[in-house]
Amino acid sequence: MSRIWKHHVAVIGTALLLASLFGLTGCGKTEKAPTTIMLTSCSNPSFYGESVCFIATVTTESGWISGGTVAFYDGDALLGSRSQTWLQEYGSGQFAFATDMTDLAVGSHDIVAVFEGKGDFAGSTSETLTQLVSQVPAAWERWSLPGDDALYGVWGSSSTDVFAVTMRGTVLHYDGINWSSMTTGNPTWFKDVWGTSAIDVFAAGLYGTILHYDGSTLSAMSSGTTQQLNGVWGTSASDVFAVGLQSESTQGIILHYDGSAWTSMASTTYWLSDVWGSSSSDVFAVGPYGTIIHYDGSIWSAMASGTDLQLNGVWGTSPSNVFAVGDEGVILHYDGSTWTSMTSFAACGCWNDDFAPHGYSAGSGCLFSIWGSAWNDMYAVGRKAGMGGIILHYDGSIWSTTFGIGNVILRDVWGSSSSDVFAVGDGGTILRYAG
Repeated sequence: MSRIWKHHVAVIGTALLLASLFGLTGCGKTEKAPTTIMLTSCSNPSFYGESVCFIATVTTESGWISGGTVAFYDGDALLGSRSQTWLQEYGSGQFAFATDMTDLAVGSHDIVAVFEGKGDFAGSTSETLTQLVSQVPAAWERWSLPGDDALYGVWGSSSTDVFAVTMRGTVLHYDGINWSSMTTGNPTWFKDVWGTSAIDVFAAGLYGTILHYDGSTLSAMSSGTTQQLNGVWGTSASDVFAVGLQSESTQGIILHYDGSAWTSMASTTYWLSDVWGSSSSDVFAVGPYGTIIHYDGSIWSAMASGTDLQLNGVWGTSPSNVFAVGDEGVILHYDGSTWTSMTSFAACGCWNDDFAPHGYSAGSGCLFSIWGSAWNDMYAVGRKAGMGGIILHYDGSIWSTTFGIGNVILRDVWGSSSSDVFAVGDGGTILRYAG
């Protein structure tokens, strides 16, 4: 073979090698980098009438995908699509899509996500995800009060004497038949309500507002502060605690009522979102960054929670059985000596919540409140991805989803017994379980 021919062969071989390395094929075309797509559901099974969130995660091993579009299908029917101009992490990104309330009928649905490809990156199709949609449990009854006011707190002395408070400063009362508005004379955003009896009820909210109901009249109390109060609880008419936020410093505020006056207690922690205790010498308060503080009757002290997530609600049945709930579906349990994390449900990537329950704007949050009739009968309420409300139940062994509701955030829960539970939330929503 001549030297010239060998030279041409070498040049052609080098060109083919370079073409292979850079993905070039015949006619000057570029071979697109492969991608994969994984599809998950935030609630499966779900309930009819609730918004279901699907998350498609697109990945590649060939660099940075500068955005794209993912379409979501129910069989051959297009549910909708989501586009991004960039992806969240190098080599991967998430596209979240929430269905409308009635998109998915009762039954089984074959959901598929399709990435349409972008630039030098090829499209891809997920494996089929089977989404099960069930009927709403008949035991839960839903009331929607006139208007769209958000309900933030609920408490009662019995099944026929229930109080709820709203964002627009309304106190509602249920007599076992009807809900009615009580005259407050104060348009303050109320965050919580609690009482010892039908004639001793406290409602707390913004600007240090505390109202007291004596069975006939709602009257304003002097709290000694103008700060935001997020939670209220006590052991008796002369032993009541209120917690909240000092807005100028984001430091916590703790008030105590001895039956005659409210006084401030020392607090050096972050702002606080809720309070509960088993006695006057065993009180817990929770807040952001995993904050849990405990009062032993003399001083408040910090506890190790084991999490840095925001905690929104706290409740228990005894000194050795206390629960705290918060962002990303976190549920903590205290056995009298240590706080440990419980498995609740998959973190659902909840997004901005401008009206966080019991506290300052949470930024993101899933579980907002918890209540139970016994250690093996606990309810937690909140929101899941797609702006849908959720109710979880604990039977002493596992947490499970008992109910979901579309496009409504549930903010508080209380019951008079295991067979009579109220959950309240946005849009004037009141749910009642009569199991």
